[in-house]
Amino acid sequence: MKQTTAGGLATFAYKLPPLWLDVTHANTSKTYRLTASSAESGFLISSVLSDRQQFADLLANPESAATIRNLKNTAVKSIRIHTSDASERYFFEKDIEIAFDEVVVSQTVPAISMQFQSFQ
Repeated sequence: MKQTTAGGLATFAYKLPPLWLDVTHANTSKTYRLTASSAESGFLISSVLSDRQQFADLLANPESAATIRNLKNTAVKSIRIHTSDASERYFFEKDIEIAFDEVVVSQTVPAISMQFQSFQ
């Protein structure tokens, strides 16, 4: 997200107002704080994996019925980037560039066994 002159002055004097990212899925919506560094460097918007088990299932068996069902139910339908207050929009350029890339999980990753020791 590129700053306007007003945005540059706000950064110099204090800090920019936060940006918000609304993500709408098939059956739910969530709002996330979008930092300027994340917006510049890129971030992953995909189906939502809500816990470690779903992530492990995706890596272990990306084509299983349960994994496919979860991905379809949480697929992103729309996104919206906005400020909290309409007056804050003047700190950012009106036009933004968005690029989408596909991430493909194509091979099974072997399970890793981890052991933890407690130190006293």
